Amino acid sequence: MIKSESLSLPGGYKEIKHTFTDEEGNFEINASRIGKIWVQIQSGSELYVLGWYQDGEYISDNFRATAQKRKTMEADFHVVPYGNIKLNIYNVNCGGAGDEFILEVIPPFPYSAIVSPVSRYGCYNQEGQPVEVIMGNYEIKWTVNRGGTTEVFSDNLFVPENGVGEMTINY
Repeated sequence: MIKSESLSLPGGYKEIKHTFTDEEGNFEINASRIGKIWVQIQSGSELYVLGWYQDGEYISDNFRATAQKRKTMEADFHVVPYGNIKLNIYNVNCGGAGDEFILEVIPPFPYSAIVSPVSRYGCYNQEGQPVEVIMGNYEIKWTVNRGGTTEVFSDNLFVPENGVGEMTINY
């Protein structure tokens, strides 16, 4: 458990308690004096993104949970492995500056609520650079508006742990 009153750890946090899991991954920390806790999981020198279910609800705010004083909080934690996603996008039928390409990358559940569509105009071409993301099955959706016609496409892309999921979109 860490708190944000010091600069002794990256991000301005100070460790106040730590514990180790048993063989089954169970652990317990007494936080009776603290209203909010932050949890990080570390293996060697690598930190892992942490998510959890608390009271049947997925907590999307990584590393943060609110504990009520003098109450026991139960949460199921999981570590989320990472990989890289690489999207190559080419307008092979360019109609001019009025062409619109809208991209949505929908991550695996329970992260699928985190979607930010991106629009590009004209004869857009992009050789993708690998971007670190959580591993899993992604839905890639794209919409093409060209010459008054709208077409919607989608495909699935798997991003492996410590690997690269790559897709080329020719529109």
